[in-house]
Amino acid sequence: MFQELSDRAVELAKGRGVDLNFSNESVEKVESLLDILGKEVATEKPTEEQMKLMATIFGAYLGNTLIKNLGKGKWEVEPTNNAFGVNIDGKYMFFPAKVYRRIKNGPEENVVAMYQSEYNGYSDNKISLKVF
Repeated sequence: MFQELSDRAVELAKGRGVDLNFSNESVEKVESLLDILGKEVATEKPTEEQMKLMATIFGAYLGNTLIKNLGKGKWEVEPTNNAFGVNIDGKYMFFPAKVYRRIKNGPEENVVAMYQSEYNGYSDNKISLKVF
């Protein structure tokens, strides 16, 4: 399910002239797209279901990108709050929720910062992405 959602993120981005390739650096492109989506949401007023779908699609992309680049982790339902997250060594990262907040609240919910922090916490090869 999350791979299909990630593929949808790639298709949506391509429709806007953005190439997402599941690299760590592509997370910067997702942040830029979410900035645009956030501005569109403010004027177009999508439904709550549409907001959740956008958040799930791009959250799935971020989670799958992290799993791919770290070589570990998997999507699971976190038992306490019954929400899907990426589980790495018993720690859950809720990318769809983060993307939802990014779209609703703006740049202070930057997804690059979250992604980079999580990646660097599990990898010996630290990354330094542009946090706008």
